[in-house]
Amino acid sequence: MKDIQYQDISFKISEIDHCYGENIHILKDPYLLTLLAKISSNEIAQPLFTSYVQKAYQGLFNSLSSYLFTRKYQSVKTRMSSIHPEGIYQGELFDQNESFVVVDLARAGILPSQLIYNELNFLYKPENIRQDHFYVARKTNEKNEVIGIDISGSKVGGDIEDKIVIFPDPMGATGGSISESIKHYKENVEGRAKKIITAHLIYSKN
Repeated sequence: MKDIQYQDISFKISEIDHCYGENIHILKDPYLLTLLAKISSNEIAQPLFTSYVQKAYQGLFNSLSSYLFTRKYQSVKTRMSSIHPEGIYQGELFDQNESFVVVDLARAGILPSQLIYNELNFLYKPENIRQDHFYVARKTNEKNEVIGIDISGSKVGGDIEDKIVIFPDPMGATGGSISESIKHYKENVEGRAKKIITAHLIYSKN
């Protein structure tokens, strides 16, 4: 006997309307917005700052994974199955054959990258999860104007063929670091990614 409620899970995120295109999602989540306001306040200090960033990225990851990751119908025996024939969960879960690369942009993205990497290892097969590292900084001229991005080093552990590549970058201020890092993967790393996801703690005013 199957519970039809779990056969086709339709997950929706709460997001604001915008004109940036269908691949951009700006969440409208009171919990996350409250955390973001605390992170941005003048009064915030360590160790609360780090704790708030961790909580915010936990919530952000919950939304993006449920909305963007592939699900697959599965049957899983529960502990009750040994004494009751109906002790089996049957429904959609994350596809356990999915593979991921989490990219650490070593300027502001170290903490969220590690958090998402850990979460993926809880949910998926650890052998299908990889963490890469990029050492990036803004390049400025003599007037202190941003003129580009300097990638001083990287550690890429393999190809990205059919993998979901995630770039957690808290600010995403000018987009330069993200853009150059994605360009590096497309031009210098073997394979074609299944998806490229960027995750930022920013907000937008309409």
